[in-house]
Amino acid sequence: MFSFRQKTARIIGAAAMLGTGLGLAQLATTSTAAHADPSFGTAKVLVGSDTIQDLGNAWAGASPTPFAAAGGGDRTVYAAPLHSSSATFGASVISYDAVNPQSQTADCIATRTGGGSFDRPNGSGAGRNALLAVVNGTNFGGNQGCGAVSGVTLASYLDASRSSSLSGTSGTALDYMPIASDYVQYVAWCGAGTPAADCTSAKQLSQADLQALYTAPKNGKLAAGTWGAPAVTASDLYACSIQTGSGTAGFFANRMGYAGSTAPTDLQSAIAAQNCTGLEENGLNGFVTKVASLPPATNKDIYVLAVSMGSEIAQHNGFGSDRSTQALTNPSAGGLTAPAGTTINFGVVNNLAPLPYDVTANTCKNFLNGNVSCWSPSGPNGTAIAPTNYGRLLFVVAPSNKVAGVFRDKALTDLFASGAASEVCQSTYTALADQYGFGQTYVNGTQTAAGGCGSIAFQRGG
Repeated sequence: MFSFRQKTARIIGAAAMLGTGLGLAQLATTSTAAHADPSFGTAKVLVGSDTIQDLGNAWAGASPTPFAAAGGGDRTVYAAPLHSSSATFGASVISYDAVNPQSQTADCIATRTGGGSFDRPNGSGAGRNALLAVVNGTNFGGNQGCGAVSGVTLASYLDASRSSSLSGTSGTALDYMPIASDYVQYVAWCGAGTPAADCTSAKQLSQADLQALYTAPKNGKLAAGTWGAPAVTASDLYACSIQTGSGTAGFFANRMGYAGSTAPTDLQSAIAAQNCTGLEENGLNGFVTKVASLPPATNKDIYVLAVSMGSEIAQHNGFGSDRSTQALTNPSAGGLTAPAGTTINFGVVNNLAPLPYDVTANTCKNFLNGNVSCWSPSGPNGTAIAPTNYGRLLFVVAPSNKVAGVFRDKALTDLFASGAASEVCQSTYTALADQYGFGQTYVNGTQTAAGGCGSIAFQRGG
């Protein structure tokens, strides 16, 4: 088994602290054996996607950073750090979370010892924008009080980004290398007085109902009796959304009928009247707290929010930062302030079958037998059921000239862009991805990577 707990692994722990943006100060006081200096200066720095951040930290050797995650405690799982081959000098990986892992808010990060700080890129879109600043030599950030950083300077601080969606901007500036697959669905928050039949209906929304909820003229609310099958529901249905920089926000917006680079912001604008937007992805504890603060007309309201099933599966099974367990087990306790009787349920669009989890029991089928993954070869992930295919690819993104051509970064290419020979595509790391809830299915409806893991499957201008 490649995953292990070793409290004395100081170098790995220090690398992981760098990976979440907490480590530059700590490294100054971290003792290591006097064999060789750590290679933090040559490690490849990744930022961006919330969806893949826990897996990214595992690539760095520990996820989450010991005692760094919100809520305290140590649920850190150590893994064999990802590194390039000896022929490319064994470059390792440092991966920064989308938000500060302790405060769960935006801040500044400094990725190189002695280097300057810049805005922490929050989500797939922000990660890609940081890379575009490097490609175009333009300024990046400045909103977090770090000061805008020129692309020329940023090039020495940043190598690649994590992304859970494809950009809607055409072009060839950035290369997208798939490293795993995921399945997007939603959760439904049922008020304390919601009839059981309505909660069941909310777990099996049709594509038509979901699209109506998130688009005009409904604008984030379906009145009781106008949704469900049959439409005899007694509860109002409301829409929530995750922050627009998230790749999951963009992917879900595409499935709701929005297109182009403005898809997530267009969706958010459409439901803004419900005051449930800008939530952090896969943080169901925050979702519960937000909904509980809203002034519902009755206690029978239902709210829905898109999620990455891979991330939620990983959190349930003890991998990565825990941002959801309290909401799923007892949302009325733990400081989440939800009224007694509130429930959170996973939903699946059009009640697709076979399901990767049991809607009736509200649990992943494999949760019950200890298997950490929720994939089925014949399941929805990878099955083209237009227009309700919710399987997607997950990517590492890099400037095109860094992974192709005479002057490419050979270590970065070896890690992520050498097809099946890529280090991240070897069995140790595909098994690691499985622990974090992600599969290896590279045909997902409109997203097909014929070359599979580590191929340069797509190019975009953003």
